[in-house]
Amino acid sequence: MRGKPRSRPLSRLARALLLLAVLLSASADPAAARELRRQMPFLRPLLMGDAYVAVGDEASTLFYNPAGLARLKEGTIDVTPFEFSADRELTGLLLDSKAVQSKYNNLSSSDLKGLVGTSLFYDVSLHMPFIIATGQGAAYGLGVESLGAAEVVLDSLGLPAIQLEVFEDATALWSLYAQYGNLSVGATGKVVSRIGIDKTIGAATLFANGAVLDLKNDPDFQALQQGKTKTRTGVDLGLIYQFPGADNWQPRIGISVLNLGQYDSQRGPVGIEFGPVPDKDTPPLYGRLPLITSVGFAVSPTFDFVRYTMALDVVDVGRTAIPGRSLGTRSRLGFEIGVGPHDDGTALFSLLFGWNATHFSVGVLSRVTIFEIGFGRYTVEKGEHPGDNPEERRVLLIGFRF
Repeated sequence: MRGKPRSRPLSRLARALLLLAVLLSASADPAAARELRRQMPFLRPLLMGDAYVAVGDEASTLFYNPAGLARLKEGTIDVTPFEFSADRELTGLLLDSKAVQSKYNNLSSSDLKGLVGTSLFYDVSLHMPFIIATGQGAAYGLGVESLGAAEVVLDSLGLPAIQLEVFEDATALWSLYAQYGNLSVGATGKVVSRIGIDKTIGAATLFANGAVLDLKNDPDFQALQQGKTKTRTGVDLGLIYQFPGADNWQPRIGISVLNLGQYDSQRGPVGIEFGPVPDKDTPPLYGRLPLITSVGFAVSPTFDFVRYTMALDVVDVGRTAIPGRSLGTRSRLGFEIGVGPHDDGTALFSLLFGWNATHFSVGVLSRVTIFEIGFGRYTVEKGEHPGDNPEERRVLLIGFRF
């Protein structure tokens, strides 16, 4: 049976979710972070500047705000077998692998020092959220995501080191959602199994067996190669309220709390952390999914078979993932022109624009029958302050929707 859940008066669950979101936004100390990473970032949100908390009109809202599931007009299945993003260096590796590989083979310590600031990035994801809108408001999701990022840096002694972040996550999700009048609420439980590492490996380890760089000298990198896993659980919470009137514009506000994992006596609520944390400013050895509390606003007017979606988000309002207090690094703007919009939030052809922490993104997305394909580029900041170390990435998506 398909269809939206029946509207009911505002319940205790809805009030509790709103209260929890407010409390989380005021708790916990800021943690050092190089980049705000979401679990399984989808192309449409990425190219809308990651402004997606209140959009809530298609299946990928499962990973941004589970309350958006209650807004879907009918059940859908969204299968994205391939979504790939990379920076220019890795794009070159794909186009001319021999030239790039020769750049990094048989490096000495002095060679490695000459590459300070060089980075590689990739993000290959398999998204398989199965969204079923029933009278009970249930949804299910499965997904596999892999990421690799390596950057040559200098340690406190001026010696070259490698900041290495590599992981593969397998995630299972179960969501419950409902609609109470103009208010949609949702909650997702998740289990994440990770093979990975997030560590700075110093020169003493990298060159322990001779004059040539060797990552295998690090025992944690060996554990990664051997496939040792870490499994953690977490919760996502969200709500979206659509203001009455102006039905064609659908003005709405949303709040989401993602990756609520553990509770630390000193830091308060924290994200999903894979391993012990040496101190509050150092990520766990096997990485983390940060706690992200966000507030967003969106409108989606439709005129003459063209839907215009505009969104504004302030992310990490609790300052648990992005260091500092800068509003600029937390602001997200998104705009979409969707020609021939479908009922599930997709369109026959969409132009996507975004503004994310002072940087722009742009791309196209098209869905014909069950086939979906898109391409675009966006920029992220890898430093701790606005303007630090911007990095351009390209992303390609091939998917299916039923």
